Amino acid sequence: YRMEEDLTQFSADEASSCISENVIRKHETDFQYVAKGRRGNKTCIRGRIDRYEAIEGKYAFVVDYKYSTDSSVRKLTDDEEGYVQGPLYLLGLKQELGLEPIGIQFLGLRNKITRVSKVLDGSLPTTSVAHAETLPERVFQNFLKQGLQRALNAVDKIHTGHIKVDPRDPDRCKHCNFRDLCRIAHNIDAAPCYLRWT
Repeated sequence: YRMEEDLTQFSADEASSCISENVIRKHETDFQYVAKGRRGNKTCIRGRIDRYEAIEGKYAFVVDYKYSTDSSVRKLTDDEEGYVQGPLYLLGLKQELGLEPIGIQFLGLRNKITRVSKVLDGSLPTTSVAHAETLPERVFQNFLKQGLQRALNAVDKIHTGHIKVDPRDPDRCKHCNFRDLCRIAHNIDAAPCYLRWT
């Protein structure tokens, strides 16, 4: 019944939340666009956005649902080196619909409602987005560009065969569906170790 309770709590919380007037909410929206890497190679980026809010028909605010705990949701945005999801979603809406990106929110649903956001400074009323990190224009644009570049760099590495055995979060290894294929040796009763490759 835990999930049912979490969703009931979310429904009540969501009914009282509105980031701005004149908002159109869209759910389960697909996007696809082509981005060019440093070496000129083109990469097709596509995905599905849980929800976005088109504000005044000009601006895009993305909401991504996570059935995760508070600490797991916060970890997503704290990991700046590995963070690509928000920028790719926002740039997808800009490419597909011409909506100017102004922010993203990860919305955690497990145990309690957690909202962690990155928002362009001055784009929304300060009271409308709880726990938001507001970014100046230059920093926000860098956030978008760097996220895209990280994704393109990862694609380049895969294409050139550079696949380093270096998980971003080794604590997740014990829950990984692909551990039988991984080159990291594991002790079943302990944390992953890097003493040998298999």
